[in-house]
Amino acid sequence: MEQFMSKVQSGRVRRMRSKKADIAVVGMSCRFPDAYDYNQFWNNLEFGVDSVREIPPDRWDVKTYYAMDMDKSGQSISKWCGLLDHVYDFDHQFFKISPREAIHMDPQQRLMLEETWHCIEDSGISLATLQHKQTAVYAGVMTTDYRQEMIDAEHGMDSYACLGNFESLLSNRISYTFDFQGASQTINAACASSLVAVHEAKQALRLRKCDYALVACVNLNLHPWKYVSFSKSRMLSPDGVCRAFDLHANGYVPGDGVAVLLLQRLDEAVKDQNLIYGIIKGSDVNHSGKSQSITAPRIQTQQDVIKGAYQDADLRPEMVNYVEAHGTGTSLGDPIELEGLTRAFRQFTDKKQFCKIGSVKTNIGHLESAAGLAGIIKVLMMMKHRKIPKTLHLKTLNPIINWANSPFIPANGLSSWEPVEEDGPLRASVSSFGFGGVNSHVLLEEYQNAETDEVFNTNRSEFFILSAKTPQALENLQEAWRTFVTTEDFKAHTLSDISSVLLMGREAFQYRCGILVHHKEELKEKLLADYLPQMKATKCSWELNISNLSWESYADIEPLYVECKLFKQVIDDAMKTLRSLHVGRKISSGFFQESWIGPEKSLYQLITGYAYAFSLISLGLAPSVVTGHNDGWWAAMAISGILTLEDVLAVKTGKCELKDIMFSCPAIPIREPVTGEIYVPLQCNEAYIHDLISLTEHGVKEQSGSSASKSPNDNGLQTYIQKSRLLYPVQYTFKGYIDDWESVIQKETSCSIVGILCDEELLNTGNVSNDLLLIVLVSSLRKLYRKWNLEEQQFIIGSRLEEIMDLLDEGILPKETLVQIMTQINTVVSAVAIINNNLIKILSDREYPLMKKYYQNEMKVAMKPEWISRIESADHVFSHQADMKVVYIGNCNPATDLGIHFGAAIDSVTRFYQGVFQLWLKGAPIRWNRLFPGKSYHKIGLPVYPFDRNTFRINERKEQPLANNTLELEDWKLKQLLLSLEKGELEIDDIKREMGDAWCQTINSQ
Repeated sequence: MEQFMSKVQSGRVRRMRSKKADIAVVGMSCRFPDAYDYNQFWNNLEFGVDSVREIPPDRWDVKTYYAMDMDKSGQSISKWCGLLDHVYDFDHQFFKISPREAIHMDPQQRLMLEETWHCIEDSGISLATLQHKQTAVYAGVMTTDYRQEMIDAEHGMDSYACLGNFESLLSNRISYTFDFQGASQTINAACASSLVAVHEAKQALRLRKCDYALVACVNLNLHPWKYVSFSKSRMLSPDGVCRAFDLHANGYVPGDGVAVLLLQRLDEAVKDQNLIYGIIKGSDVNHSGKSQSITAPRIQTQQDVIKGAYQDADLRPEMVNYVEAHGTGTSLGDPIELEGLTRAFRQFTDKKQFCKIGSVKTNIGHLESAAGLAGIIKVLMMMKHRKIPKTLHLKTLNPIINWANSPFIPANGLSSWEPVEEDGPLRASVSSFGFGGVNSHVLLEEYQNAETDEVFNTNRSEFFILSAKTPQALENLQEAWRTFVTTEDFKAHTLSDISSVLLMGREAFQYRCGILVHHKEELKEKLLADYLPQMKATKCSWELNISNLSWESYADIEPLYVECKLFKQVIDDAMKTLRSLHVGRKISSGFFQESWIGPEKSLYQLITGYAYAFSLISLGLAPSVVTGHNDGWWAAMAISGILTLEDVLAVKTGKCELKDIMFSCPAIPIREPVTGEIYVPLQCNEAYIHDLISLTEHGVKEQSGSSASKSPNDNGLQTYIQKSRLLYPVQYTFKGYIDDWESVIQKETSCSIVGILCDEELLNTGNVSNDLLLIVLVSSLRKLYRKWNLEEQQFIIGSRLEEIMDLLDEGILPKETLVQIMTQINTVVSAVAIINNNLIKILSDREYPLMKKYYQNEMKVAMKPEWISRIESADHVFSHQADMKVVYIGNCNPATDLGIHFGAAIDSVTRFYQGVFQLWLKGAPIRWNRLFPGKSYHKIGLPVYPFDRNTFRINERKEQPLANNTLELEDWKLKQLLLSLEKGELEIDDIKREMGDAWCQTINSQ
């Protein structure tokens, strides 16, 4: 009982602790007026830049909608805004979104996608990590101007219109695009939206509903309707100036903005060595209830939400010495806010004028749904630079506010920021109040890293790699780095951290560049000199050639053995295998001697070659074929899986004779070095085809213990027919699968599957064989269930039919070929050639038991001891195939051999790393975490992806009816689709889908 109570109490303590857990900001990105990132944003704040300007013609015609007379119908008293540039531009190809869908998407969705990606990159946390963990998304939004633009432009509606403009899709779009499966919630609480989103994310993290939370917000002013309405409510400043706390405050100025934060529980962020911008200590949210009007604030409820946030944070107000106020700049709104703050503080302290207060709205306007995150990012940058920027346009303090008896001092000049407690953290709070009555308040604290990292200056090579989806984006990324290497942030980071974040925290794209460097000055020099090898990664075939293994001693590989844990593990495993063979301690320990001499030398060279090859494959190299020569051939056989490493070592140490070993089907294709013949993991022959299609002979049921049905004309087949007859007329997807088969069958024969489904009497006419009918129906139903991940209704259909289904699904057995051999239109010999050719092209991880059985018998006949003896004694070596890139393991001459070389060198680590780097450049998907398992490094903020954008705006063109001649289609759409096709982002079927049925019919008619 005592143990039970102890567990209950300890659980209660854990729950109490998790309820008050601190939340770390581990990633951050933003676009604010005049600022494309948070560093530029801070520079503008520090230098007191006013980013409000007159609304340009590309938003709306100010002459039409602006009037100095507030009462003039249909016009606005304001023509100013804190503006983002190029808000209609979007990198649709990066996110694999078609032009047609992109143009129907609210630019707020587009901006949020781009800044979410920037935030993820900024965190240094890989996308795969966020996908593996539970990542929630909370998005704040208020306006829907783009939807209004579409209505005004009388833009043609299609299936993308709602998906592109409903507010719910803002968060859902992020979760869908990046494959996050945590909560996904859009929050529209007007101007409090983003802080409410922060509050919800904090709660979810504390309750362990998620591991990470993305808080995103966006606000765009695209349409004049809000300006006109708010002018009539006397909310907007008639001179375009936000004067927070000033006597002449006369309303707010709207602003554009988008921002994203990535949040994580603080203890886990510290453990993961993540970048921590600051800590969310507490927050609270409430509503004003029944006030004078729905837009009127109430002092009491603002006081309550501030007090609630401090209680949530377990902090007292005197521990905070900066408040980022809502501060919209209205004559009564500012005094009410200051009164609520003062009353909340007075419940804890009587101290006066100890806390500075400011408002970022004087710099960039009121970002409404994004205002709260603008305030948070401002405070986090203030903590980084330990400065409080000036609140602009504050000339005469509002006399309604009793400043002298309040805890607050206006931040009317740039000043340093010192904590309340000596050596303690800086603390601040942020307010956001929605005009619909929602109040929110957040407490922030500076993160103080207690650890002091000792920086070691090593000469070890480090990888520096960059990649992008287009050549222009790669060039822009390099330009961003040329600027970055001249900053103080670059000086503050270690080369090891920079390299590790780029390797393990960033995605690899098609256009690549990089270099191996020893120190940061070398990196800076190479970047500024524009000296980075560049390459377009392509899908290519690799040959792994293990030949000329000429390492002379353990000293040749000792640096790599010590440095590379993966390589070391393979060597150690080989030594264990040697010891298990009882070859004598001298042989296993001799590997680590200063020199290799005697008969064991070739054995050690073989093991080293095998370790190189195994390491490369573990890192991600997927060779299309492996080969070798001399002892390298033995290593190649072990790598391919024809023999086990234990078998190879047993033969080479005399513990086993060649005639006693058993050959297996290779896991990786292996090329015999004399004749050039390639042995593949699977291959079919005529006997296999005849056996495979003999469904009637073997019966539908092949389950042990059950009676086999002599004909598929009952039970299973009848059930499939009945189900298919019900589905075909009403289920569009299923109908498409059947129709695909119908077109193939009618092309080859006069038979009709559809006829049988529509007319039951045709079943017994022999129009279609029962076996072929069964295959068509099973294939179509199985694809339907698997497309939507439904639980398949299993029928006992037999292993042969299962194998046919798998071959069809992977494209190894084309429908046309199957129909031809089952209707005896074509020979089995031709089918064998087609299937074997596809087996080579399509890398399959499925098991084909019947095929493997037949192929294993062939392998036993082909591979005998004399086969290896003949290869070992041969002088001639077959040259590699010209269409394959070659990875050489061993000492090859780069002057004569084209390829990537791994062999003996003075610096074996650099040689190995250079080879891995070249593989990455050419397109191999290197698993860097396997090359550096458990590597400890700090996540740091580095330059993020520069999107390569195109403009998508509905009111720049009108939808035109499809012309009879397809060449009359809109130029913009053709150009976009052709560009996508050229870059591999779209397939022909995608273009047909984008252009619609009418276009396809026109093409077919021509």
